[in-house]
Amino acid sequence: EALLAPDGTTTLSEGTVRYETPSLVYDAADTAAPWKLFAYRYFWAENNVGFAQRYSMITRKTAASINGPWSKEEWILATAPDYPPAPYQALVQQHMHNIHPDLRAYSAFSRPSVVVDRGVMLMSLIAFRNTAQADSVVLLASLDRGRKWIYAGTVMTRADLPKTGPHTRLAGASLLKEGNQIYLAAVLGDDKVGALGTFIYPFADAGRAKLASGADGKFSLANYIPRQSTTPTAIGGGYATFDEACAGGVITSEFSGLRSRYQLFKTAQTPGGKD
Repeated sequence: EALLAPDGTTTLSEGTVRYETPSLVYDAADTAAPWKLFAYRYFWAENNVGFAQRYSMITRKTAASINGPWSKEEWILATAPDYPPAPYQALVQQHMHNIHPDLRAYSAFSRPSVVVDRGVMLMSLIAFRNTAQADSVVLLASLDRGRKWIYAGTVMTRADLPKTGPHTRLAGASLLKEGNQIYLAAVLGDDKVGALGTFIYPFADAGRAKLASGADGKFSLANYIPRQSTTPTAIGGGYATFDEACAGGVITSEFSGLRSRYQLFKTAQTPGGKD
């Protein structure tokens, strides 16, 4: 696609619109459009990460049936009022920097993961500080079926990594729900491996973005699912999804050394650690 400059007519750049890390949820209380699909959308050109983050947002589509028809795409969240710049900024419904002062420390947000808990919609996002390295996991909540989002809190930051063990890298995270329990499925790494698998932590209070922790102050680990590939790589993996209606347990994504690409794995485990 052609990306327009602020004057609305000049072509600023040509590149590709990409969608990543979709999150599909069924919100039974919304009888008009219970199916909701969220995704991270960005404009990729010239291998420029900073440019991609500037022209990025969280999108949403809804439908009455999984078979569609699906609604027109909405740009529900972006970083700040000038993200993306004109002529696109007016298309964004909410800007993260306006939701809460704590969010102004971050330059970009990605990887939406959404669950519905007793009528409240929760969304985790990965937050960045002017680099391509993930810095924090923040949590938003919506009390009106996803029309407006508020800040619940910061779940985990790189400064919290000592609470997880000998890890030095936060690669990503997503929300999982099993029964009435909500978990954070964090993907952690160290100086040798970028992503060492799926580290699943239960929330003590999801509404306040608080993970359960022990007397030693470390986060309580409900389950650890290691890398699944028969030929693991330094890239690693562990990015996870789960739904009780789907067979196969937690599904993880990992870069396979055997196939030299990302591959999905059925782990046959639940977030809480049952086979």
